[in-house]
Amino acid sequence: MAGLWRCILAVVMLMCVYLWDSAEAVGGAKSRPRPQRRPPKKPKITPIDQTQPEQDIDIERMLGTWYLLNTASKCSYLVNHGTKVEPTVITIARTATSNETLSVSTKTRHNHQCWEILQVYHLTSVPGRLTLKGSAPEQNIEIVIGDTDYNSYAIMYYQKQGKITMKLYGHCGDVDRDHVITQTEEAMRSTLLRMLAALVCVLAACADVMPVKDFNLEKVAGKWYMVGFATNAQWFVNHKATMKMGTAFLTPTDVEDLDLSYSNLNTDGSCWRMTHLAKKTDTPGRFTFHSQTWNNDNDMRIVDVVYDEYALVHTIKTKNGVSEVLNKLYSRTPDTSAVLQEKFSQFSLETGVLAENIVMLPKNGECPDA
Repeated sequence: MAGLWRCILAVVMLMCVYLWDSAEAVGGAKSRPRPQRRPPKKPKITPIDQTQPEQDIDIERMLGTWYLLNTASKCSYLVNHGTKVEPTVITIARTATSNETLSVSTKTRHNHQCWEILQVYHLTSVPGRLTLKGSAPEQNIEIVIGDTDYNSYAIMYYQKQGKITMKLYGHCGDVDRDHVITQTEEAMRSTLLRMLAALVCVLAACADVMPVKDFNLEKVAGKWYMVGFATNAQWFVNHKATMKMGTAFLTPTDVEDLDLSYSNLNTDGSCWRMTHLAKKTDTPGRFTFHSQTWNNDNDMRIVDVVYDEYALVHTIKTKNGVSEVLNKLYSRTPDTSAVLQEKFSQFSLETGVLAENIVMLPKNGECPDA
């Protein structure tokens, strides 16, 4: 009997020890706190997320050509080169393959040449917000159309790697300048914009230079001397010191195209020759042709002419998506006045040609049959 009581006592003591340790583990100094759950991460809010369109943007009304009027940003490039931002034009169109994307052509001048950049903007679930996808998600450029009246101005925000750039675009035509300035100042929160001249459509080297009015194809026919040459093209920069005056024959065809025949006497007595058939366009005084010699496409406009005295010819040459301007001054005689030379120089400067690349060619002999 005594043995039984001893067993019961031992069990009771063990239970007491167990309960004591359990209580100490729960409330005593030796207890280990349970790990707490981390609060869920808040979604990262970027500046573009706080820049919402001020209206339900109708993307269809944004299609067309827009001219960059000004830019504001804290990016280091703009801070250092703000006064050198080149004229730029964008053309927005629907893509042929998808209703969820836009085709955007950006033409701008870089290193004195005209460049065209083709990109695809993706529509998002937010009207007025677009995405230009990069090689990785963090390289995406987020775009918000902040405000626009569709007819004269559009304020757009671009976010790249967390930094915002604001751009003011304008349509050609009538622009309510005061309204645009007011809208821009409000959007910039009193940040001053360096408005370009009169807030009009300008594009320097890439602008649409129109042919002369009432162009007469028959009167432009005949022999001309090529007395002036202006372009920033590298081949010309390399050879301008040795170039001399040449001759050109312009011959209209029965279908109102224009045969172009050039010749130039080399120093060794040989003749350099080149011919093109310039096809007419819907615009009188504007012709297009492909050069087999240089493998480029040419958009030629006769922008000023006095048929018995001179002709100023502006050509946009495009190869592999890169365009460059070439201006030529033709004269009916080898001699030109100082006034005409100044007119040619001023026009070339206005179309983006550097002053040192505007050359009046020295006189030269003519090829025998020129």
